[in-house]
Amino acid sequence: MKYNNTVKNGIETNFDSIPIHASYKQLLIGPILIDAEEISKKIINDFHTLLNTKPIGVKFIFDEKLEINCKRPDEPIRFCQAINQVYKTSNNLLLKNEDISCLAARIALGFEDNPVALYECAKKLVETGKFKDEFSAIHILSGVPKLENKTSSILIFMNGIIPDIYVLKLNPRLFMRFIQAYQKAYSCLLRVNLTCVMPICGNCSVQPFVINDVCISFGCEDSRIFGDIDDNELVVGIPFSKARIILETLAEMNQITL
Repeated sequence: MKYNNTVKNGIETNFDSIPIHASYKQLLIGPILIDAEEISKKIINDFHTLLNTKPIGVKFIFDEKLEINCKRPDEPIRFCQAINQVYKTSNNLLLKNEDISCLAARIALGFEDNPVALYECAKKLVETGKFKDEFSAIHILSGVPKLENKTSSILIFMNGIIPDIYVLKLNPRLFMRFIQAYQKAYSCLLRVNLTCVMPICGNCSVQPFVINDVCISFGCEDSRIFGDIDDNELVVGIPFSKARIILETLAEMNQITL
């Protein structure tokens, strides 16, 4: 099944840019709702076939009424650790503010929004030798994209619903092929902002959601340990809306029929 164009009820639909319905399991095409679970499974399978990787879906939930009944961590964990846990177990996780142990992640993900939290985070970065003073740390922290809406919870999962973004790990050679497909699909350069502050939560989760584009990170010491990122891997965040065309372009380049 190719998923660039689908005909339902006599209407041809292009999946390049489709708003996501609040149920998380349907795509809203004008007045028509289409079950999206099959498309999600297809994309995940193609990530594995073309890039030998297993993408993890991330869904930001801003309305408590739309939360999904799902297992939460037994104790507070890092966001990168939660991504890795779902990667290894394939068991979905729902994260709320009190489930995330990393203050920087809570700031980036929209759970904490006050100057005191930002200062405390900056102070810790200085104490651990990452910055020379709090002013420099706050300057960098302030430049990392953050969710403007107050987050109710975050769903991290393998399959079953449409994510806002996919987070995945690639080695440099496969990332080269990914970039070649990106350039061919969109006829533009991939411009990235790199930092080792909030690398997975901010740079590879929030940032692709905010700017609707691919983002990368080399992680930080903690995320490489708790996120189980190998020395030969980098992390990529991809909006759902961009995943299809990049994968389809990569398949054409590799002369693979999806």
